Amino acid sequence: YEPETQRLTGIKTERPSGHVAGAKVLQDLRYAYDPVGNVLSVNNDAEETRFWRNQKVVPENTYIYDSLYQLVSATGREMANAGQQGNSLPSATAPLPTDSSAYTNYTRTYRYDRGGNLTQMRHSAPATNNNYTTDITVSDRSNRAVLSTLAEVPSDVDMLFSA
Repeated sequence: YEPETQRLTGIKTERPSGHVAGAKVLQDLRYAYDPVGNVLSVNNDAEETRFWRNQKVVPENTYIYDSLYQLVSATGREMANAGQQGNSLPSATAPLPTDSSAYTNYTRTYRYDRGGNLTQMRHSAPATNNNYTTDITVSDRSNRAVLSTLAEVPSDVDMLFSA
């Protein structure tokens, strides 16, 4: 922890030497913050930089905020052959990724309405064409919100709740 702010600066997770698979550093996360405490980046020093399809894929996540401190963009890496993730759960019969070394960069962007409610999340991973958008409809009478696939009109959102 940082002594002045009490913010987490890092966390290290290790597999002990007595383990069947042997000792290994599983994660070694390092955090960087802006002056108000928003996370700007997380680096995983336990992972290597990889190269895949002409991309340099660094084990780092970065975050950008607007003037209201709302997250507007995030970058990172994901397994390239994990398939389309989208906004639904994967199938229980989905095959497991076969190449655990193939990672690709991704960017997520976020949109908000004037009340600060999240209205859209757009995921883009061009090297794998894993691109999707999740739209969210916010009620015009409450702070409730649902996926736009459930209600496209703001006045219909509250009908999906019983209390």
